[in-house]
Amino acid sequence: MNNSIANIIKDVPEFQVMVEKAQERTVGKPIRVAIAAADSENILKGVFMAQEDGFVEPILVGSYRKINEVLEKIGAKDRKYDIHPLDNDTNKVQYSIDMIKSGNADMLMRGNTQTRDFLPDQRLPASCPAQDQPPDPPRQDPDPCRHAQDSDLP
Repeated sequence: MNNSIANIIKDVPEFQVMVEKAQERTVGKPIRVAIAAADSENILKGVFMAQEDGFVEPILVGSYRKINEVLEKIGAKDRKYDIHPLDNDTNKVQYSIDMIKSGNADMLMRGNTQTRDFLPDQRLPASCPAQDQPPDPPRQDPDPCRHAQDSDLP
């Protein structure tokens, strides 16, 4: 895991600017990121790459066994991180949010959890005027995913 974010995106100027700005803002004070259900291989790889670039301090929240299996698989057991082991009955997202509220983390990140469990309820309030509007009519555009028909073949 010696790839850093800066090395991976070096050919994309727009991303280089974002990385430079993030590096400027986090010099000497990385962001403490609480990762809810942190047993996700891709999430941990990305977080440790961001750690190499000095952006974040990972806080891994979830099943100790599952997180350690992923850390072992990606070769990151020796990396610096804080782990908060929770049993299956504990809501990992709410625990991570509570860490932020108590000042023990700066940012929330979704790990191996469903988006519906991660995001707040998005229903419209009862007084929303959009509820009184009729639904939009169906689109009459041709199907953009149309498969080739026999008449399209030579």
